[in-house]
Amino acid sequence: MDLKRQFIFTAVLLLTCIIFGTVSSQTYENATNLRSALLSNYHKDVRPMNNQSDILHVNVTLDLFGIPEVDDVKGVITITVATQCVWIDERMTWNPSDYGGISKIPILISEIWTPSISLGTPVEFATMGSSNNHVIFYANGLAVFYPGAVVKSSCGFNMKFWPFDKQVCEVGFFPLDYGIDQVFFFNSSWGENNFLHSKHRMDARENGTLRL
Repeated sequence: MDLKRQFIFTAVLLLTCIIFGTVSSQTYENATNLRSALLSNYHKDVRPMNNQSDILHVNVTLDLFGIPEVDDVKGVITITVATQCVWIDERMTWNPSDYGGISKIPILISEIWTPSISLGTPVEFATMGSSNNHVIFYANGLAVFYPGAVVKSSCGFNMKFWPFDKQVCEVGFFPLDYGIDQVFFFNSSWGENNFLHSKHRMDARENGTLRL
């Protein structure tokens, strides 16, 4: 092997070792240690803010997947929806270099604080999400939560001009158990590295209302 080929082989081998060494450093022990550290002294019933006088802002985007049923006699509309909720959890921050470079971790919602998202115009009372859902936490405290549900909402139908009528149903969601001075839902435009948004969005001016 000539000197040039030997140099290339050595460089490729070194680069491979660096890449695989970085990946393999994120061990099971790193993940369990991080999880234990984050949940130590964490109380899921307390808003995750160091200053409890502040308002916790939750950026909410609503995705409408379908309208499986419309009952114009009972005034009920059934919709399949999912929400994307993003907020800052000040209790869930860490230095990735202390845990093998781990920069994000999923944790079950049964173990941490999440906003309880409730339908404001319910036929049957329900909250979004289930105990099997996870919140993805990033090292800077960013929390991302994707709860979804099939919900029944009341809707006042005006059938006067049927079959040439046009119906508008306003479906609103709000943070259960909290006033707007504690938890506030809003929707804002993100930069080019933002999360996906649906064309159907919650309007903060109307306290999280989707017009269908």
